[in-house]
Amino acid sequence: MKENLPRGLFKVATLVSDVLCSIFAVIAIIYGVKLCLLNAGQVSPALRISLSIIYGAIPVGCLLFLLFAVESILSPSGPE
Repeated sequence: MKENLPRGLFKVATLVSDVLCSIFAVIAIIYGVKLCLLNAGQVSPALRISLSIIYGAIPVGCLLFLLFAVESILSPSGPE
């Protein structure tokens, strides 16, 4: 796709994409934390661990996703 768009339009499209991904990640983090807190009292039948640990992968993964999106937005060369 990079070869098909002019450089300026490619940077704008990538910036818009990174911002939309960041918004999605923030929403998923908020609701992922709510899900973890909601299931804090439940225990997995087979593993005998709290389900909040298992569901904790959602906000942790989305936090990493958000960090990469913010890094792409703030990089000195711009989004590429």
